[in-house]
Amino acid sequence: MRSRILLFIAVAILFLPLTSQTSYLDVEMQFYGPEDDDDGDGVINSEDAYPNATVVLEKLDETRSRGAEPYENNQTLAMELAALIWSDSDGDGWADQSGNALSDHCPTFAGESFRLRQGCGDIDGDGLPDEMDPDADGDGITNDLELAASTATHQYSIYDVNDAPSDRDYDGMPDVLDLDDDNDGWSDEVEIERGSDEFDPKSNPFNLYFGVSTGVFYVSGDGFTQEPGDGIELSLSWLLSALSTELIIPIGLIPIYLFFWAIRRRNYRHYEQVISEANTEDELRIIELEINEMVRERKLRTFQGLVLRNAIEIREDEFNRELLAEEE
Repeated sequence: MRSRILLFIAVAILFLPLTSQTSYLDVEMQFYGPEDDDDGDGVINSEDAYPNATVVLEKLDETRSRGAEPYENNQTLAMELAALIWSDSDGDGWADQSGNALSDHCPTFAGESFRLRQGCGDIDGDGLPDEMDPDADGDGITNDLELAASTATHQYSIYDVNDAPSDRDYDGMPDVLDLDDDNDGWSDEVEIERGSDEFDPKSNPFNLYFGVSTGVFYVSGDGFTQEPGDGIELSLSWLLSALSTELIIPIGLIPIYLFFWAIRRRNYRHYEQVISEANTEDELRIIELEINEMVRERKLRTFQGLVLRNAIEIREDEFNRELLAEEE
């Protein structure tokens, strides 16, 4: 009986290590074995956001389909990548672990950016993270211009595509800052001054009258053109504008100038006739004194006075010749 007990104990001692080893291997297989941790990163498949190459390639397809750079569709490389990543806290497809092709630069914020920074906020879906995007909301107007177009009572949001300043010609420049709101080549200032509609590209200073173009631009070396530019403008619109604005004072002086011109012209003709009818040198001396006084009072132009003095000298020479002829 005693020998049987000893035999049983000996057998139990022999089989005990084998039983314990099997249990230990079962635990290893359950938590860290190849069947439950395909990529061997120490995280079981059910808890691994990127358990194998197939999942990694699917994630790459999903993120790259938005416009990111292409990648090499390689199972081996994908498996190597899977071994480096295992979690995605914000669920945006980008991994929490850094330093790899699927790393999330904003791991606590679900985002879709893939250019410059991955997994960050990207409201307009252009791939650029909002903080690095010159037009964060993708409304066609840059962040700086939206803020510049804001007023004291309303600041436009650079993150809201529905809150943008008016841009009638869709050139990316808000109307309040745009020098040419209808993008027809004519500045708003000129169109307002001439009377054309600064918001209508079909309305410009050239077609204001008679339903046809009434002007051209002359560009040295290129000739005439209808396109606004650096050329010299020749148009009915320009003429009417000039007559009513900057030339109004010179034009208003024209009648006054013509009045004085007529007076001086009449005085000149008068003394020209008086000189020709003078009979003595004494009369000529009196006429010359009157002419000098008229020049001082600006009733005669200086050059008119000189011409009349020459006429007096000629008349005096005639008197002298007549006296010499009588003496002979």
